Amino acid sequence: MTPPPAYAYIDRTEQLPDLLADLETAVEIAVDSEADSMHSYFEKVCLLQLTAGPRNYLVDPLAGLDLTPLLDILARKPLILHGADYDLRMLRIGYGFRPCQPPFETMLAAQLIGSSRLGLTALVEGCCGVRLEKQEQRSDWARRPLSPAQLDYAAADTHYLPAVAAWCRSELARLGRTAWHDESCAALVAATATDRPVDAENAWRLKGFTGLPLRELAFARELWQWRDTLAREADRPPFMIMNESGLVALAQHLSRTLNLHDFRLPRHIVGTRLEQLHQAAQRAAALPETQYPAPLARQSVVRDLEVEARVGKLRHAVTRLATELGIEPPVIASRNRLEAIAKQLPRDRQALMAAGPLLGWQADLLLPAVLELAPP
Repeated sequence: MTPPPAYAYIDRTEQLPDLLADLETAVEIAVDSEADSMHSYFEKVCLLQLTAGPRNYLVDPLAGLDLTPLLDILARKPLILHGADYDLRMLRIGYGFRPCQPPFETMLAAQLIGSSRLGLTALVEGCCGVRLEKQEQRSDWARRPLSPAQLDYAAADTHYLPAVAAWCRSELARLGRTAWHDESCAALVAATATDRPVDAENAWRLKGFTGLPLRELAFARELWQWRDTLAREADRPPFMIMNESGLVALAQHLSRTLNLHDFRLPRHIVGTRLEQLHQAAQRAAALPETQYPAPLARQSVVRDLEVEARVGKLRHAVTRLATELGIEPPVIASRNRLEAIAKQLPRDRQALMAAGPLLGWQADLLLPAVLELAPP
């Protein structure tokens, strides 16, 4: 069994000068972060992992450190990340961090190389012959002190990233896909610069609520609001207050009777929480039918046989291209994007990029097949 990598744990201000000096001289820096989304409502970065040359650092953002100088250096340096979407979003939300240049993203690289497995564990095992232990993946990273197992796990996540990146760079160059990766990484940075759109009006509509009768749906909406309020107040993920199946069962029960004595609630739903639950149930029971939430209207689908035929041709073309390139078809274009293209029939590269939308390298691959769909 490979011993865990050595690391320096940074949780005191006096440790920062040496760390900053080391990062300033680094050619590139491998970066990862751990957050507490599985344990908190208001998720935050709880640990920052860095590898610069032979040295690994674990920086504690919860220790009251001023991370501004560190993040300024990271923004200027070439970075390596794996599964960077979440890390970049969390660092932007928490600290306003944005890299000045796209990082080298090893998961994107693995997709473009055609690797059968994209996870960091698989890539490290393939490149370095080391099996990463993942038992601490769902740890509560906000609790202090962190355990030795957590720290070992965290340090390994960046320790092997430079070796993985080196292998990916070599394979991308061999396949002539370095420019594809560069463009994909730039698109990733752009995508993480803003928050994903949220449909606030329908945020309460959990998957399990689909198909409930309207009266039960009214109770489900009130129960979701009750659960969300408790989760915010306790700073706990909503599922820790009550899981989705529990909400569905409770909505069905309350729609028949407001008596909770024969319903098995989680043990922590007592006192004020139980009273708030009663109030939510009473609000739902008092609603007139005219104020019940309507089920989401299903968009009527008008079949266009000509468009469907084009989609079929494009899917065949994408499958053929993907097979030739040794990658998965969605890496070139997803079905939804092919449908958008089939409807719009773009006639040049720029129009095709806008229609998909597609990246430039994706449009270059697909344009010949699109031009065959109809005469210019």
